Amino acid sequence: MDAQPNTMLEREYRVACKRAQERLESSYVLTACDPSAADFPQHAERWRAVWYVQTASDGLPEMLLALSVTFPDELPSVYLTIACAKRHEGMLHLDNSRLLCTFDSTAATPNAEVPGDVVLAVVERARAILADASIGEPAVDDFADEFKAYWGIEAPQEALALVRPGDRVKRVAVFEFFPAWNQTAILFADKAIAAELWIKAVQCRSKLRRSSGLYVPIGNLGRAPYPSTNREMFERLKALDPDALRHITHYLVNNEPPTWILFSIPSLTGRALGAWAHPQPKYLSGCGSDIRPTDGISGFRMGKCPPHLELNTLNGHARLVRATVTEVTSPRLIARTQGQERERAAGFVNVVGCGSVGSFVAESLVRSGLASKLRLIDPQVLRPENVQRHYCGMSDINQAKAVAIRRQLLKHFPQLECVAINENVLNVLRRSPKLLGDASLSVFALGELAVERRLNHLYQTGSLGEGAVCFVWVEPHLVGAHAVYLGHPTEGCLECLLGSDLEYVPRIIENPSQFSLREAGCQSTYMPYGGTDVQDFVSTLTRFLRGMVGSRKNVRFTWFGDLDAARNQGVAISRLYDDQVSFTSQIYPIFARQDCGVCL
Repeated sequence: MDAQPNTMLEREYRVACKRAQERLESSYVLTACDPSAADFPQHAERWRAVWYVQTASDGLPEMLLALSVTFPDELPSVYLTIACAKRHEGMLHLDNSRLLCTFDSTAATPNAEVPGDVVLAVVERARAILADASIGEPAVDDFADEFKAYWGIEAPQEALALVRPGDRVKRVAVFEFFPAWNQTAILFADKAIAAELWIKAVQCRSKLRRSSGLYVPIGNLGRAPYPSTNREMFERLKALDPDALRHITHYLVNNEPPTWILFSIPSLTGRALGAWAHPQPKYLSGCGSDIRPTDGISGFRMGKCPPHLELNTLNGHARLVRATVTEVTSPRLIARTQGQERERAAGFVNVVGCGSVGSFVAESLVRSGLASKLRLIDPQVLRPENVQRHYCGMSDINQAKAVAIRRQLLKHFPQLECVAINENVLNVLRRSPKLLGDASLSVFALGELAVERRLNHLYQTGSLGEGAVCFVWVEPHLVGAHAVYLGHPTEGCLECLLGSDLEYVPRIIENPSQFSLREAGCQSTYMPYGGTDVQDFVSTLTRFLRGMVGSRKNVRFTWFGDLDAARNQGVAISRLYDDQVSFTSQIYPIFARQDCGVCL
């Protein structure tokens, strides 16, 4: 190990390591493991100390305890010796590097104040796992719950799947990357077009080999170690899931190898995916010193050997090519962010106005899972002066905002269906009045009251379809922001909230126009606010919109920024919000104005 620095933190780590060693030596015999020893764990630079731990008074040590250079802020690791690992091949919680999983580092936090207790707890946990392994074979369900770790022991390739693991056997599209793209060698998809769009969105430049494969749900694959050859897989499935074997052999009859099989098995959280490929057959003929490879088997045409004969007998020795598989479908990714799959907009979501507010609204709607189909409409290009508070960056300047946002979103969310229209929304509706009508929700973040009033009128007359609409804007310095949500054309609309001077009546700042700024030149007036404040508002707005999915209510939503700072700076805050607290939000009903000529 390289020489360590003599910093205060490094000295604290050394003391903790010494204390841990002393505590452990009070219960066990420790022997330092030389970095050149075969038993020494991988990545030698990571470890401060590695000891053989002799847990019995007689016999050889079975495990090594490895303390990282940042112990005790990181849990110790336990490795089995090579000899012990061979005796316990296929044991639960043991990977192919001989690492024994004792505690989940995500769920367990070491107490740095008592490093001796930490190492003692880890060793005791390791001993308990070894003791359980010696008692008998664990249940099949135990292996299923940790299937990915064991399947990955002999899986040299990583794959992604745009396939939901269900109960139905089906063909899938297979795309292999040469060279691997970001360590991914294969992409599985229900349809080839979905894979092609995904690959284009992530800007993969690898060469592609396209083929078809078979998805098969397997009810039971047994215990680890899992099959690694044709014969082992044939025998395992024949004993545990003959129906799956029947589907696979039928598929192999009609498809030339190498052939990919995508499969799933039941697990604690649903179904876990894995994959294997049957290699090109390599047959041998002759006998004695005259044994030589051949392309086929006597009595059968090329590729027509019965699969059960090829897999179990003639080509049974051939090793399967395993791949670990990660599902990257939208429902699965969204479920990981929320703990469960949540309701989303049924159709398109329109975001009209892709500036500083609209760009972050679009990103948040997609990230939250509310929008899986997005239509972006904006006629403007992104100017350099707006980059600091926009979702897109300097690399996108002087490009159409809608197009730039679409490109950035697809790089991050390649499964998204997204359309960009670089045009004024009213001009679009003038030519195609029903274009927005298929949307479940339309968010208007225009900052142009005349256009918003026109859209409000069109909505009230039914010209924008049956989906909800939401008008969004912010106040100067983002002291506050507003959304007017209309779930149904009825009494109470945007027009009802405007005064005779066309100012929004329930605004937060009494005189917002005095805060407008302009730069040298015509058409340069702008409203000052920061990008971070926009993101704070948009995050709260997205939660509000998620709660309104399917609602036919008409309400107004107000988000309050740093009111305390605004008051301290002498900003005149409306008496409506005298008691309002900073960085909160409220939902209010919309009352129809008796003289409103739009909704009454």
